[in-house]
Order: sequence, then structure tokens, then C-alpha cells
Amino acid sequence: IRRPPRSTPKPSSAASDVYKRQHQHPIWLAWDMAVENCLLQIPDLIKAEKRMAASQGASAGTNGAQQGPSQQAYPNFTPSSFFSEQLTAFEVWLERGDNSKDPPEQLPIVLQVLLSQSHRLRALVLLGRFLDMGPWAVDLALSVGIFPYVLKLLQTTAPDLRQILVFIWTKILAFDRSCQIDLVKDSGHTYFIRFLDAPNIPAEERAMAAFVLASVCDNHPKGQNACLKGGLVDVVLAHISRACDPRGTREATSPLLAKWLCLCLAKLCEDNVEARRVAFRAGAVKILSDAFSHQSPEARSAAVYALGVMIDVPEEREAKVKRRKEIEELKMASMGCLLYTSDAADEGLGVDLGGRRI
Repeated sequence: IRRPPRSTPKPSSAASDVYKRQHQHPIWLAWDMAVENCLLQIPDLIKAEKRMAASQGASAGTNGAQQGPSQQAYPNFTPSSFFSEQLTAFEVWLERGDNSKDPPEQLPIVLQVLLSQSHRLRALVLLGRFLDMGPWAVDLALSVGIFPYVLKLLQTTAPDLRQILVFIWTKILAFDRSCQIDLVKDSGHTYFIRFLDAPNIPAEERAMAAFVLASVCDNHPKGQNACLKGGLVDVVLAHISRACDPRGTREATSPLLAKWLCLCLAKLCEDNVEARRVAFRAGAVKILSDAFSHQSPEARSAAVYALGVMIDVPEEREAKVKRRKEIEELKMASMGCLLYTSDAADEGLGVDLGGRRI
């Protein structure tokens, strides 16, 4: 837009190559055509508006009062199909493209469409398919700015977006765990706690939510404390109990779900004394012990790991070592006092210690 009047922006040297390519992007040609189609409708709309105004004025002069809307047809404005066409082009690329070719040209448009309510669900589904192509796809999506869009979408309560949003966040955190910081800062973790505890959720999708919450808590004290305040301990323990019930359905006792529930609890309590205290009071030891009989070896291993986190209390162990050292130092000081004797000590103040007085 700014190039024709010779007011070209001057980017930094690091971004100069990127800028040179941006104004030559093929999407601009499609955008120019879409804008032109919208502008071409304006003259007909203006003429129709003038005809309606004249007709209403004549009707008011004849009858002495303003009548209803004119019966003359008013041309409808045809919305642009630019975004739906770009989504279709992106879908074609997903069906026939691969990572050995150039990345999809429509990816920046897909991210813009995420905030459009009419195209949002379709765009999220296509984005999820793209991220599922591998780490290179997640890296590319993050590089073009996907993160603030999917973070803002966690504020929505639309039930039809929940599954695909959880899937997308699973891919993001599996690739870049540092996204946990902004996720907790915007209270996005509460979205996944609610999803984890929601009824009628397939086991695989519930396991994804457990993975996301485990990633939020992994080596992140602020994430642990936020999830602890959100009631994650009770939610996880309730679902571990169901997942390890031998009388439960195959869906409820999914090995994948049981494994990630146990790992989620482990990451929540790891090096966090308060979380372990809450888990102990909620009966975590008994529930994890029951998980030792789960049919899946991975689920049993995850339960053993979680129970080990519960038992290992590094702060208390360090405190015991410190107290033991203090006792030893006190004993040495006492021995020094016993070795110091004086025959000239006052008899009234002396203390008999086996024939020796101090």
C-alpha cells in the first residue's frame, strides 16, 4: 500500500529480506481482486439508495405522510468469498502437499480467519490437520504468529471448538514447552481443567488435556500453583480412580488416559510440598496403589513414578540432615564442656559428674 506513493518503510537489516518478499506475496493478487469485486458493487448500491429516497419523498408528498419502504427491489451486497476460497486452497494443499515442497501460501490467511466466527471451526480443523504433519509444521505455524490467536480462543465457551483446541495445544506444547508461561499468565490452564472434568469426553481427548496440564506444571512452579488453586488434584484423582477400576468400561480404563493422568499428578506434585500435602489428604497414595493393578504396563509405571514423587520429600530430607548435623555439633560442644575441669571451682556451684566437678 505504501510503495506507490514512494513512502516505503525501512525495515531493520535483519528483516529486510523478509520485507522484500512480503510485498511480492501471491496472496496480494487474490486480495486485490477481492477488494475490486467489493468496490464494483458500490455504484449500483448508491444508485439504488437514491432511487429509494426519491420514491419515498414522492410518496410522502402525495399522501402527506411518509409511507413504508418502497416496493422497488434493493440490490443486495454480495460478501467477498476471499477467505472461504483461501481455506479451500489450503485444504487442497493439505491433501496433496508435503514438507518437501514450499509451505502453504494460505497459512497467514488461515490464522486471520481464526477470529472470524463464520469460518472459525473450519479454519481450526484445517490448522489441526496441518500441525499433525510434524514438528516442522508446528514450527512454521508459530513463526507466522499462531500463538496469540489460539491463546485468545481459550476464552470462548463454544462446545464445538473444545476438541480441536485441545488437539492444537497438545501439538504446540509437545513442540515448545516454553508456551506454558503465557498460557498460565492468561489463565488458559482453567480451560483444560474444565475440559478434563467435562462429561462425555472420549478417553483420547481427555488424555490430551492431561498432557497439556502436565506440560503446564513441568518444571514450572507458577503453573503448579495455578493448577493447584484450580482444583486439579481432585479432578485428576477422581479420573485415576475411574481409569483403574476393573469394573469400568474399556473407554474409561484407557491405558493412554491412565498413564497421562498419573503423569499429570506427578508433575503437579514434583518439588511442590503444598501440592503433595493436598494430594495426601485427598487419598492419592491409596488411589495410586490401586493403579498398580492396571492392565497396561505403561499405566502401572506412571503410577509408580507418581507415587515416588509423593514419597520423596527433599525439603524434609534436607531438614533431617541439618538437624542431625546440629545434634552432632551440640554433642561435640558438650564433650568440650565435660573435659574442662577446675579444682578451684566453687563447691556450692559445682556439679558432681562421676567424681569430677565442673
